[in-house]
Amino acid sequence: MECMDEFDPEVPLRVTYCHTLSQEEFEEQGSAHTSAALAELIRTLAQHPQLHARTLRRRRQEQAEEAGVFSFIKAKFCLLVQGENNECSTVGDEELQREIEALREQMNQAFQYAQEKQRNCMPPPPTTPPPTALPPLAPPPTAPPPPAPPLPKAQV
Repeated sequence: MECMDEFDPEVPLRVTYCHTLSQEEFEEQGSAHTSAALAELIRTLAQHPQLHARTLRRRRQEQAEEAGVFSFIKAKFCLLVQGENNECSTVGDEELQREIEALREQMNQAFQYAQEKQRNCMPPPPTTPPPTALPPLAPPPTAPPPPAPPLPKAQV
């Protein structure tokens, strides 16, 4: 059973809201933050391609292990003898750049698709219906109704 004695320290908020946001403002801010995070991720991948190369090597290693019994043995042997950067999982520079570019395009397409779907699914702004004339309500009774007369007693 896990012991829950420790907790992560508090992370101070960078942004605080002092007023209620409308649905449009909330969606706009969410879109802006997502776009900024996506741009940061793409920039990080461009500056540090070795991060994606490691992911590609692991994927290649898994594919080699799943190809069959002999491929599994060969992949495990190469991993054991040559380490993580072995002949079964090598990734060339050109291939790495192609994969990074394809990943960037896929992320942008997914983001654009999500934004388009979000715009299409948003309900139209509510319109107030024209006021209709309702009959006036009856005034509430001021005095309670008189009590019911007592029932006659049954004769036996």
